[in-house]
Amino acid sequence: MNKKIFIIALLAVAVYSSLLSFPIDDGLRHVGEAFMSDFISWGTVYPYSSFEDLGDYNPWFGYDKLLSLTASFLKQIPLTETALKFIFVKTLSFIFLSFFLYLVLSRSGIADKIKTKEVFAPALIIMLIMLQLPCQRILSIRPFIFGTFFILYSIDQKGFFPGLFSSAALSFLYPYLSWFYTIPVAFAHIIKGSKKFAGGILLIIIGFLYLQPLSFWKFQAALFFSGKIRSLIDDKISELASTWQSLLFYFFLAGFIAIYPRFRARVKKMDYRNLLIIIYLVPSLKYLRYFIDLMLPLLFVSFGREILYIMLDPFQKLIADWKNIFKNSFRKLSFKKQKQGLLKTSGDKEKESGRSLMPYIIIAYAFITAIFVYQNYEKFSALKKFKADLCAVPAGSLVLTDFGLQYKMIFVRPDLHIIPSCEIGFPEKEIKDAYIDYQNNGELIALACKTRANFWVEQKKMYINPEDGRFLKLVKKSDNLKVWKIICP
Repeated sequence: MNKKIFIIALLAVAVYSSLLSFPIDDGLRHVGEAFMSDFISWGTVYPYSSFEDLGDYNPWFGYDKLLSLTASFLKQIPLTETALKFIFVKTLSFIFLSFFLYLVLSRSGIADKIKTKEVFAPALIIMLIMLQLPCQRILSIRPFIFGTFFILYSIDQKGFFPGLFSSAALSFLYPYLSWFYTIPVAFAHIIKGSKKFAGGILLIIIGFLYLQPLSFWKFQAALFFSGKIRSLIDDKISELASTWQSLLFYFFLAGFIAIYPRFRARVKKMDYRNLLIIIYLVPSLKYLRYFIDLMLPLLFVSFGREILYIMLDPFQKLIADWKNIFKNSFRKLSFKKQKQGLLKTSGDKEKESGRSLMPYIIIAYAFITAIFVYQNYEKFSALKKFKADLCAVPAGSLVLTDFGLQYKMIFVRPDLHIIPSCEIGFPEKEIKDAYIDYQNNGELIALACKTRANFWVEQKKMYINPEDGRFLKLVKKSDNLKVWKIICP
């Protein structure tokens, strides 16, 4: 019974989290372009970038196809396109988060420890500490999520066909980086897992890599060398920061070092799970994103149940101590009231005990629901206003903007062509110098003239060279946004 309540509580968390959250980056552009019936390639969305050079290759082919297919059905619903996209995003967030929680629960076995109500709270606390950040990343509904799903799914799996179908699904949904997940998983299964499962994976990945066009390999090379250009740009992408520079890493490192000696021997042994942790340790230490996306879920799956076992007794003693403190406080308070003649009669107590808590529960749920409705209404209204502000930009225009603003722009206006691209280190060679000057020094007009950009969309805190203001004409202004027409000299 307690296990069922625990799972229901996590399902409620998934519902509330998906209602409260809204992506701010890649997930938005994928959903936005899914509603474009004449979508050609990401090269048309991001001109003057490696995406245009390699326009025949879609790094997220399967994910985009599935989103586009779903969007074609959603369009039959008599709602505005913005409303459909908004609902679609919320639904995807809930589905992805629920599946992630199912995988970590089933692979860790922590739910099997929920046999008494005393275990409920510490289990939730451990999940909150170790999985809060991964859950936030899952809610971004970005394609990398499928790699995390694949790794978690591979734990304790056996048989040729599960390996075959799971690796085929990942290669379809997330083709350009599927090898980053399938090859290490196959290696780990050969060493410490199911060789049949590894065989299914290898059959797919070898055939997949053999059939890839030249543009796939050029894309891998472009991605590898993009770090050089990113290093020349002052603004840094937080998820690509070094894990060593994050206080978060040292928090988990200190906690793990403190508790590791108390792990039982069977948890410390080199099994498939711990081998995966070692394999992904290098990328997890290099990039913060992999520490959150891969290392934290793997650590939870491998050690979460053991941590609960170790922390359960200290936690229960702590709760018991606090109960005693509160009991003593209430006794003193009751004694004071009794002395003052303020205690209720037994008849009053009987009347009070007969009151139902249901009205209060209903009021609490109504209040929470009202908050969710209001927050979602505010977010949806902001998206509608943002789309209205962009009405000043004609369809199909080439727009310069801020790196972070592009995602919301594509979500509401997928017809636009945008610089910079979603990979900030992907400019074409012919615009590289002007591109870096735009990013670092606000040299707008040089880049606009090289790319024949029509508009510049500005949000607060964006800087441009004041001299370039002579070649800009304001066509739309709102609280946080300005749309400028670019007039090249």
